[in-house]
Parts: sequence; structure tokens; C-alpha cells
Amino acid sequence: MLNRHVAFQPTGPGSQYGRIADEALGQFNFSWSGALATLQVAHQFYTWTRRVENHTRGGATFEYSQDLPGLAAWATQKTGWDHNQYSLSGVLGALDAPGEWFIDTDGPQATLYFWPPTCKQPADGSVSIKNRDLALSANNQVRQLTVDSITFVGATLVANNCITCTMSNLRFEYPTYNPEIPEMNAPGQESKSIATSVHGTNNTIVNFTLSNTNNHGLKVGGRGNNITNCLIDNTDWLGTLEYAPLAVSGLHTTVSRCTVRRFGNAGVVTSIPNQLPHAAGEPQKPPYSMVNRWLEVSHCHIHHAGLIGKDTAALYTGGWASAGLIWRHNWVHDASEKCVRADDQSRNMSVHHNVIFNCGVGSITDVQAARSGIGLVLKGDGHMIYANTIFGANYTELCLPACIEPLKAFRRQYPFDPAQNSKSQVFNSAARNDFGFPCSCHNSSYLHHPGGNQSAILNLPGTDLGLANVSGMDFRPLAGSPLIDAGIVWPPYTDGFTGSRPDIGAYEHNQERWTAGCQELPGC
Repeated sequence: MLNRHVAFQPTGPGSQYGRIADEALGQFNFSWSGALATLQVAHQFYTWTRRVENHTRGGATFEYSQDLPGLAAWATQKTGWDHNQYSLSGVLGALDAPGEWFIDTDGPQATLYFWPPTCKQPADGSVSIKNRDLALSANNQVRQLTVDSITFVGATLVANNCITCTMSNLRFEYPTYNPEIPEMNAPGQESKSIATSVHGTNNTIVNFTLSNTNNHGLKVGGRGNNITNCLIDNTDWLGTLEYAPLAVSGLHTTVSRCTVRRFGNAGVVTSIPNQLPHAAGEPQKPPYSMVNRWLEVSHCHIHHAGLIGKDTAALYTGGWASAGLIWRHNWVHDASEKCVRADDQSRNMSVHHNVIFNCGVGSITDVQAARSGIGLVLKGDGHMIYANTIFGANYTELCLPACIEPLKAFRRQYPFDPAQNSKSQVFNSAARNDFGFPCSCHNSSYLHHPGGNQSAILNLPGTDLGLANVSGMDFRPLAGSPLIDAGIVWPPYTDGFTGSRPDIGAYEHNQERWTAGCQELPGC
């Protein structure tokens, strides 16, 4: 399912807000009116679904309602809409390939049309249908609930306000599905899709697999939760930031040993709740205290990211909700655009001992494709960035925007920093710096110095890092590597090094190789 070139069609010249133009529409001998249009248009980290209006058989255009939220300044733009994509479904004429189906609800009795994937009669095989959204629901306050060794097929679990609950050895196949994206309905008409979710305090989620959903993966929120050893595969076919394979929010929460792969937009999305504004309509304020504020993602393997959406990142956060996040000892690679990203007004993150590579590997219909492949981009300020190994990005490996924080119409922001990353600390990392857009700006005195302190950064384009076995996921430096003993000593961050000085990068020469990702689950 996750292949933009199969599922989506590029919009053509003449497209604009409320109107798709594409000569390929003229080849169909039926009208698409009433079909479901899945739209990746305008600011494309979101995807919208709208019904097709005013399409005639053989026509090369159709219209849709001009009520998409969050378009920033795109609604008034007349050009640029041909660097977008869309797909159509939900009419009988579109049923033209094995595995597709259509329900005709016109008339006194509904009719199901189905093309079996095997091209055999359904009676010669088996057909399963989704009959309900929820297989297990635990609402209100639930204490010490244990759910163990269950396989959920075509339905899912929702646990709200769980206290000291344990979810272990669970497997979810096709847990949630919705062809539409109700969260992106017209303002005032939004609703929510069902998500596999656990919310509460001091819960444990362990040995967990989830696969094959067009929208949500796993959502976890609350305080003191622990998610470990999970495999989440083939999610968010719609390619929207609204649906993350693994979305974790909370304080004193750990995510470890998880593999998240093959997804449409952002993969692992983390946040720490912040104080609310004093009055409706006010921007969100900074955290009132950083003391004991943390959420950690460690030893996770995140790859094949952003396969459908645009403006994506494999590991993602943004805003004041990023303050206190710790991202360490992760492997992040093979993303269509950005690999690791902290978005506008991020603050006070710790990002260290990560291996990040092959960023910007997709061929995408995007006006900014040439500068979208970024290894690590942290906006805002106050970050600790050290001991990372970053290589193979098609634009730049290390991007620390330095100019004033931009005012964006679609984002309510608190005070703007006149120079981003002026206080961030960056050291002992292997990464190619870039000093141009979007990592800096032409009217900034920080143009040639993005970030605060920068020490021991290997910034030599084309340099062989001398890693042991990249294809075998062994990123330790071999003897003779330029990374060995090339770092600076900065206690306590560099404690435990061998040799005369710390090595640059995520691994020390001749030390034990740490690994990332799930273990001993089917598919790991």
C-alpha cells in the first residue's frame, strides 16, 4: 500500500485551491462525482479527504469544497498546486484491480462488488470483513488490568485512565481503518478516528506488534508509562501527520527497543504536555519549570519513513512540547525527506548517540525536494547535541537554523527568539554542516555559525568515516578511522571513553556494539 507512485497521481497544470486539473482524468468513461478524493495539496504534512464535485465523464478537472483547514497562505495562491498529488476511490467504475471492493448502497438493498486478490471465486477461498472497531474497551479508572497473549484482527483496544496496567504479548493486525480523515474535516465538523491507545499512569506495554492500518498505529499518553520491545509496521497509508505509527505523550515516560518501519508520514512522534494558556486564543507559553521534565526514546530502529506524505520526518517533535525530550541510541535511516526533526520553537532537547543515514532517498513531487533530505534538524534553542553519526543525506546532515524564529499564520507561537540555536551545544558528531536555507537565513548575523558552541564536528564532505559494516548495522569506527580520538572531553557527557580522547560519533572504537530495535518478536 505504501507506494506514492501507485496510490497517488500528480496534479497537473491549472490546479488550484478547490480544483484539481489532470489530463489523465479524461481517459475514464464515467463520472468521478461523489467519489472520495484523498488530497495532498498545499502545506502537505496533512492529507485531506473531500468528495468530488462537478466532474463530467471524460473531463480533465474536478472540484472539491474549499474548506481545508490549516492551509497557511496557500488558499490565495493561484500557482504551485501542480506540485501536489491526489487519489480517487469510492465509485464502481474505479474497481479495476484484484483486491479492490465497492459497496453500492443505492436501492433497497446494498450490493458488494469484490475482486478477490487471487482472482478466484470467494467460495474457493476465504473472505474476512471488519465488523467492529473495538474488541476491548476499558474506560473510566481501571487499576492493575492485565491484558496478555491476545491477537486482535480487524479490531483494537482502547484503555483510558489506566493505572498500573500491563499490556503484554499482544498482536494487532488491521486494527483500525477509515477511508476518510475526519480530524481534517471543515472547521467545526471535526471528529476522531478510532486509535489503538493506552492512556494513564505507570502502565507497561511490552512485546507488542501492530501492522497494516491506513491511519493510527499506537497512541500512549499519561505519566510514568513504559513502552518496550514493539514492532509497528506498514501504517499511515494516508500519509498525514495526523496519524503516527507511534505517538507518545507524557512525563517520565520511556520508549525503548521499538522498531517502527514503512509508514506514510512521521514515524515516532513524541511530546511532553505543557501548561495551558491563561485565556482562550492565547499562544502556548514556555514550560514553567524544566525540573524533572523528561520523556526518553532510546534503542529504537526507525526506517523507511515518509513513503506517502510530504514535509515528513522519521523521528519528530515540535514546539514547547519538545522541552525535556531525550532521543538517544537510535538508528534512523531511509527516509524520503528528513530523518530526525524538532520543529518550530523547540527547546531544551538532548539528542545523542544516534546513527542517522540515507535521508532524502525518495523521488517525490515536491517543489522543495532538492533541500528536503536532512539528517538532523533542530529548530529553536537550548539543545544538547553530541556523539551522533550522520551520513548519506542528500542535502545536509546537520541543520541548526540560526535566524529569528519565523511567524507562521497556522501556528500560535509565544515570544520569538532573535537568533535560534545561539545557546545550543554541539560536539563530537560526524555530520556535514550546511550554512544555507533552511539551516540559516541571508539576513542573519549567524549565517556562517548555525548553533551555539560547536566543537569536534567532522565536517568533511566525501570523507570515508571508516565504519565497520554499515550494511550489517555495525557503525563502530575501525582502526584508522578519522573519528578515533578526534573528540573533546566534556564530563559527564563523554565519561567512559577509551583512548587519549573520546571518539567522534555514536560508537567508541573497541567498545561493545549497542543495537537498536525490537528483539525476539516475529518480524524483528
